[in-house]
Amino acid sequence: MSADPKVEKARLEVVATARFMLAGTLSFIEGARRIIGRQREADLDDRDVDIVPFVAIASETDAYPFGETRLLWKPESLARLQPEIDRAEQWAREVGAAHCRNLIERLGPASEGALLAEAEFWPRLARCITAELRASRDQTMRFLWLDDFVPNTLWPAPEQGKVLVWAFVSEDDGKSFVEYRVCLHLGPAAVERYRKGDWSGLLSQPDAAGRCTIDRASRTIDVICR
Repeated sequence: MSADPKVEKARLEVVATARFMLAGTLSFIEGARRIIGRQREADLDDRDVDIVPFVAIASETDAYPFGETRLLWKPESLARLQPEIDRAEQWAREVGAAHCRNLIERLGPASEGALLAEAEFWPRLARCITAELRASRDQTMRFLWLDDFVPNTLWPAPEQGKVLVWAFVSEDDGKSFVEYRVCLHLGPAAVERYRKGDWSGLLSQPDAAGRCTIDRASRTIDVICR
């Protein structure tokens, strides 16, 4: 690791991004964009053999919507484009997977414990949000439940104090599912936990009761992580 705190922080974010990509939580297309966005801060050269492939991925797929850009698209337009995005995503994974592993090894591999904590975090968050829905005094909210998170929709933005991801929410007792945007709002301590891979500390103990705000009209869920 570099002695420069800013470089070290950027490298931790590159490592976290690479881990998300390999785990299937974060799209390789969005991940490539994020890695090259942190490249200079992480003191990684443009000609670095583990950076060049992500530059190529980002260049070839720059027209596809990810993260907050999805909010600007109509659902039917996204649905029509999805098969093309899926093909590009498969190509990006084939190009970038080995280089993700290289970056993790070079810049500071996450421990097995950190990887396990991340894998446990998302099901736990889903349970917390569902419990919050069940406890709502609003009768139109109490029958909703969060089934799972949408693959490849994670959009980490710790520099903005947030992490976005989309989730499948049932509004009709499991007959169909609607996509909701879930935003984790990270306080300063939570940002540092996130960068260090301390997933177990992002939610309050024993659950996130009182920290979730659910807006059915806008199909958004906000979670406060201190």
